[in-house]
Amino acid sequence: MSRSLSRSLLVALLSFAILPAVATAAKPSVTLENITNAPHGAAPDASLEDIQRWIEASAARQSWSVVRSDPGRAILRLDIRSHTAIVDVTYDEIDFSIAYRDSINLNYSEKGKTRFVNKRRIEIPGPRIHRNYNRWVRDLASAIRRDVSNP
Repeated sequence: MSRSLSRSLLVALLSFAILPAVATAAKPSVTLENITNAPHGAAPDASLEDIQRWIEASAARQSWSVVRSDPGRAILRLDIRSHTAIVDVTYDEIDFSIAYRDSINLNYSEKGKTRFVNKRRIEIPGPRIHRNYNRWVRDLASAIRRDVSNP
């Protein structure tokens, strides 16, 4: 095999080996979405302690761990592979909210993003985060609504 052919083959093999890592790193971030004042559907006679217990159980079923819990507020943490999301869940007898608190390896940025499409400047609002974060939070919110309304 000639030296130039073997070099070309080596470059091609390395390109295929590196491509998945580059494709993963290049996934775009999205605008962070918090859940605000979402009705949870608890029975009128449910106490704040009941709702707290149901929210913690919902979180555990979705693989979130409770970092801290007080009546009306919980700090939850989700660890998936090398990613960590930490959220504040606040609640009362009527509704609940989930707000971003912190993250590790989720490419969080307070700033928005500027793109150019057909030579037109488009501002994409911030804050920005890894595209899976919003799905994880929506799944948590759905579990809370389901479990609190049907304990």
